[in-house]
Order: sequence, then C-alpha cells, then structure tokens
Amino acid sequence: MQSGKKQQITWPRVRIEEALKSSFTSTLVIGQDEAHTIYDVADKAFRFVVALVHGDGVKAGVTELGFLARFVGFRISDGVLRKLNRELHIADAFIEEGDLYVLAKIAIRKRFSDNKFALILGAWRRDMSFVLAALDRDPSDPVRDHASALGFEAAAVEARPAAFCSAYFWRHEPKVACASCSGRGRTTFTMRECGTCDGRGFVDPSL
Repeated sequence: MQSGKKQQITWPRVRIEEALKSSFTSTLVIGQDEAHTIYDVADKAFRFVVALVHGDGVKAGVTELGFLARFVGFRISDGVLRKLNRELHIADAFIEEGDLYVLAKIAIRKRFSDNKFALILGAWRRDMSFVLAALDRDPSDPVRDHASALGFEAAAVEARPAAFCSAYFWRHEPKVACASCSGRGRTTFTMRECGTCDGRGFVDPSL
C-alpha cells in the first residue's frame, strides 16, 4: 500500500558545494550540526554566508538554502533602502544595529539541476551588484570610503549554527522559483519580463 504522504524533494549538498566552489573565490565550512551546514563564501568584492537546511540529518538532502551578506560601516538612507528593495530579485535588505543585511532564502520545490542552481547564483550576484551600487551612490553616507563589506567571522558561527540560522534565515518566508518562467524572469520566446514575477524570477510562496 502506498503512503499518501508526499515525499520531500531535496537537493544534494555535494552538488551545491561544488557549484559554490566553482563560482566563487573561496568556500569554507564554518558551522555544522545535524540540521545545518554553513559556508563562508568569498567573492572579489564581498563575502557572505550560505546556509543549508538538511531534511533529516547532515548527510541527508537539503530542503532549504539561504544567502546572507552583512555590510559594516555604511549608513544608508531610508529612501535608498526602499529603492534597493524594489530592485532586488531574490533578496531582502534591512538594517540591524547600524549594519546593512541582505538576505535571500530559497525554498526547494523541484529537483536539483545545475542550470537551476546557476540561475539562483546569478540572481544573488545581481542582487549584490545592486547593493554595492546603492552603497556607492548614497549621499547620506560620508564614511563609505572607509567602510568594509564583510561576512561573518567563523567563531561567531561554528559553535552555534542553529542559533545563527534562527536569528537570520528563519525570520523571512523563503522564496520559490516562478512557475511561469521557471526562474528565468523572462518569457522564452519574446524575452520580455515575466508578468507573474515582474522579471524577478522568484516569488513569495504565499503568492
């Protein structure tokens, strides 16, 4: 007799890690417990963390993943922050204790493919470019030339990955790839912006 419970779709951690290592300058595990693996990822212009949520133990497949960047020492105006959030594809930007955080959380709904994950990494890269451009042009920030775009020190994460994820990644609902354009943001034949997701490629699961 078949069970009526739908099987949870997961992504292989090793494929995600391989893609991160091939796409960015450095990828290091800085925190891990039974439910999470957290990476410190370095690109040329910024650092960020990637958190994987495992369905059933650290060796199991990944059910959710998130990206989080922290920009320290910048003062960004409310107007620039609102405009930035309108531009971002998969991320949300917010201020906490004077620092700018950029968070993207992705819900896994379909089977893994290299192309699908490449779309997610591309969307994150575009969002980071929007953030860096916003920080550079914000006239309310007189100290921007001395500020740094930082990730999270390993010591702040490695001993408490569950608490770290709870503090950041679980505060927002994850986003899912738009079914109308399969996450591309544009229609296949006309290459116009997708009307369902307004060209973002990702939507909130409640929509």
